[in-house]
Amino acid sequence: MTLVYLDHDGGLDDLAALQLLLSYQHVTLVGVAVTPADCLLEPALSVTAKMLRLARRDDIRPAPGILEGRNPFPMAWRVDSLRVDHLPILNSAPRPSA
Repeated sequence: MTLVYLDHDGGLDDLAALQLLLSYQHVTLVGVAVTPADCLLEPALSVTAKMLRLARRDDIRPAPGILEGRNPFPMAWRVDSLRVDHLPILNSAPRPSA
């Protein structure tokens, strides 16, 4: 079993990496942080929490980072997490536990 703490920037590639980590049976995700250098922090935290909930990992609460990039990405790129946060699959009622 591999223990992983993921620090991501809220970008689409990092959200995909989170989903992959959640799907691996040989990986135990022990925590997640969001660094706001390349994203809007609140939507990135929200989508991360929703992805964790969907994977039934309510034991993990995403931690907000405080470091911002010296040259942040353009706003058009930083809003990707906001778009993902509004996906229907992340905003439907939770599935009953098995």
